[in-house]
Amino acid sequence: MPPVIGQHINSIEILSKLPVVGGTAEVYRGYDHMMGYFYAVKRLHKEMFSNDLVKSLFIEEANQYLYLEHPNIVQLRDFVMRDDAYYLVMEFVEGKNLEQYMNEVTGALMPEQAMPFMYDMLDAMSYAHSQEVIHRDIKPSNIMITQDAQVKIIDFGIAVKKENLDTDIAMYTPMYASPEQVTVGAPIDHRSDIYSLGATFFTMLTTKTPYPSGTPPEELKEMVQKKPIRRLKDCIPWATSSLQAVLDKATHKKPSQRYASCADFKEALRTL
Repeated sequence: MPPVIGQHINSIEILSKLPVVGGTAEVYRGYDHMMGYFYAVKRLHKEMFSNDLVKSLFIEEANQYLYLEHPNIVQLRDFVMRDDAYYLVMEFVEGKNLEQYMNEVTGALMPEQAMPFMYDMLDAMSYAHSQEVIHRDIKPSNIMITQDAQVKIIDFGIAVKKENLDTDIAMYTPMYASPEQVTVGAPIDHRSDIYSLGATFFTMLTTKTPYPSGTPPEELKEMVQKKPIRRLKDCIPWATSSLQAVLDKATHKKPSQRYASCADFKEALRTL
């Protein structure tokens, strides 16, 4: 049974369900009566663990993320296993995800608005990569913007150490996934996150998805493998060739042609 209002996960009382849309989990707001803090409690559906490799990787790596500490990464506080489901207990963030933030607050971001967010995202992922952790699902809905406009990247609970990557396990969102993620058997490294950061940056500037929304999954995967993301000039009137060049490099189909690191990507943005 899923957690219900009033149920306890250890010392945390479930207070309410959060309006988080996701096919693999439900997220609840909880209060830890022992620690005196609010937390986000994410219940991962049992179906997610039908693949034995996914289950073993999740159990093996969960404790690693307890020590992944960066001001722009939502921290995983605990991992709870029960017979009915697994739970991630995470730092609770007051704010909106990037998708909601643009839809409800700002609309498309001008470069001067987008850059501070991008710098924080790139700093966070540079740190994660230095710890040999690859996120694999960077997208606007996994970027939280706090009430004081601070970036918090979420969903590190399904990230994996680079030596444990297996592309036969789909832990990504095709619209923002790299070509190698949607290609069975293709090697994946930190440059896959760089691609997804570039695709997210495109959405920040345009409010549009990198490829047409509603594209059938198999067709979308083929587009991700072979077709460049939408051109800025087709979406916003002020697009510049230098900005397009940065996006082209970040989202190049070949990982070797992308920025070698998040620091390189950040430096390219700084020189625009």
